[in-house]
Amino acid sequence: RSTLFPYTTLFRSCGPEHSAVVSEAGEVLTWGAGSYGNLGHGDNTDQPRPKLVDHLVGKRCTSVACGSKHTLSLSQAGDVYAWGYGGGGRLGCGDNRGLFRPKLIETIQGTACSLVSAGESHSLALTSDRGQLYTWGLGDYGKLGHRDQKQREAPTKVQGARFSTLLCGDVTTAGLGWPEYQGRPFSQQQGDGLVWVWGVLKGSNGEGATHPVPEYNMQGWTVDKANFAMGGTHCALAGEGSGVAWAFNPVAFGQLGFGTTGP
Repeated sequence: RSTLFPYTTLFRSCGPEHSAVVSEAGEVLTWGAGSYGNLGHGDNTDQPRPKLVDHLVGKRCTSVACGSKHTLSLSQAGDVYAWGYGGGGRLGCGDNRGLFRPKLIETIQGTACSLVSAGESHSLALTSDRGQLYTWGLGDYGKLGHRDQKQREAPTKVQGARFSTLLCGDVTTAGLGWPEYQGRPFSQQQGDGLVWVWGVLKGSNGEGATHPVPEYNMQGWTVDKANFAMGGTHCALAGEGSGVAWAFNPVAFGQLGFGTTGP
């Protein structure tokens, strides 16, 4: 806290060129590059200091997610708002148009979402009702999880699994969850679930998946959803006293933390 930023923050998120926080009062503030309207201030100008997104005043937001060119926010009522670059349908508002101010995603209004995440070109929302997942945006590499690579311009429910937490990468989606069997009542198991990954799994020209697939190398590990993180093309988590990291594309910058001579 300082005279330049007199807020206590509840939640924060960073994109490649912009940042956002939610204050303790549920207000959203953004700053950084605003070329695509991703700051939500009604224009495409940059902001060198945090500025209140006035269109969300009174919505009492609980979290925010910065993609590369778009932003999502979640209200206390479970409604999802989107703004910024709309290419590929990543805003979930039914078309490819960009938005300079936050807009309610009406197709999932009333579903009481509990989590949002924004990647480079896709987005997701997780419901508080037994972890049902909705994804939208560009579907290349199968990262939306619908067993194809089609673009979705509105939130579409993913079948086959339920989740406790989820994150969007650039070409991959990952999270913790449990299998859901068609025709059987869903029963949430103990803990936060298995690690699931889909999209690009082993390099840009290697193995991939167009639907949620368990990461069997992590099967049996107890992983806390609060200790699960994802970058553009790599994951890191903490489980059973160990730190684990792995990549989906070739590693060029040491982001896995193994050192120059590590495995």
